[in-house]
Amino acid sequence: MIGKLRGRPLLGGEDGVRLSLAGAQDKLAVVVQGDAIGLAKGGRPTTHILKPVIEGLEGTVENELFCLRLAGRLNLPVPAVDMRRSGETAFLLIERYDRARTHDGRIDRLHQEDFCQALSIPPELKYEEEGGPGAERSLDLINRVCGRPAADRLRFIRMLLLHYLIGNADAHGKNYALLYQTTTPDLAPLYDVVCTAAYPRLSKKLAMNIGGRGVPDTIQLKHWLSLVPGTKAAQRLLINDIASLAGNIEREADGLLLELLEAGIQHPILKTVRAVIATRAAHLLRIIDKF
Repeated sequence: MIGKLRGRPLLGGEDGVRLSLAGAQDKLAVVVQGDAIGLAKGGRPTTHILKPVIEGLEGTVENELFCLRLAGRLNLPVPAVDMRRSGETAFLLIERYDRARTHDGRIDRLHQEDFCQALSIPPELKYEEEGGPGAERSLDLINRVCGRPAADRLRFIRMLLLHYLIGNADAHGKNYALLYQTTTPDLAPLYDVVCTAAYPRLSKKLAMNIGGRGVPDTIQLKHWLSLVPGTKAAQRLLINDIASLAGNIEREADGLLLELLEAGIQHPILKTVRAVIATRAAHLLRIIDKF
């Protein structure tokens, strides 16, 4: 089945192509039991998403594995993820967070809505510059519908910071979601976390602007501060989050690279991702230095 998944190569030499267009990634929803992977039949709930490498974008499997696990090391909510191989084909197995296991071993589906669905925005308009939700509209949605709006607003901003730090310009409205574990939703864990900046032909402009800015190296502290209330307490809390994430991410990245290497997982793309992280972290630490 993996061999039959049709790759979608990078659009012929086009500059500024979005990942969702260039590498609209083929995925399989599967059931995993131990080492066995199968397709669900008879209405059985799937447990994992299987994602092979994107044709024309080398190292996407190792890239996403690294980025997801790095987010977890930085205490952001992420699903469990493993890398496996079928012959020469590498693929990820990402545990579905919209599933719940009962005491008798049954798997129940949990309802989720991505931000475009929740805001009645067509999926083809998921990027902010095309009419999709931006950071401010997303924060307003969280404030209106989530059971713990204050905590989830802070978590969403930390997700924005993480995407910035790892160089993911493709964190659009369909890559954030509301998860209904009760009648009132919470912000869902991170997913589709890839360093798109590692691929020169992909767009560098952020899917969601920060304070009206979409070009990463033009985003200054005032643009980040526009995401929180204008009180000193709210601003200090955001500054502390920026300092914590930017100050710890390089150490955690190096620890993770060593961990992956010991597990036999390596790819040249990870060196590029690490360099992006160093540049972005230095920029964030520099802009908060005088606050």
